Amino acid sequence: MAGDPEQMKEISAQYGTRILVEDICCDIGGDTDSTDYTDPTINEFASVLGRPRLEVQLGEGEISDVKVICGAPCGSTWWMAKHLKGVPVSEAPAWAGLLVQQYPCRAVRGMTGGIHHSAELHKRAMEAAIKKYYGDND
Repeated sequence: MAGDPEQMKEISAQYGTRILVEDICCDIGGDTDSTDYTDPTINEFASVLGRPRLEVQLGEGEISDVKVICGAPCGSTWWMAKHLKGVPVSEAPAWAGLLVQQYPCRAVRGMTGGIHHSAELHKRAMEAAIKKYYGDND
């Protein structure tokens, strides 16, 4: 653990900087209505690294390409994207979550939270990308 919240506040005040601590890095930028994301530097960071956002290309019922618009700082989103090519569209969201859990990310493992939350975020990102593809290509 990086330190307790009071310790982080002291360091922040001492150096005149904001410190943002998330349970998992792929959730950065997820709550854009939060006051945590009013800082332009955090917004710039979260536009590229943080909560996953994807674009997909589909062909013959399977994933033909995945473009990462925003991905986890650990690299799991890009690794997942590379390994989804050829996966049936109907199975892609579940595979997205599974692949992220197999990547050597430092998110907490266990029964709940951590890597499981990361998997859910990536699954939802794949679902949204597929939905957007069909919406744009009807």
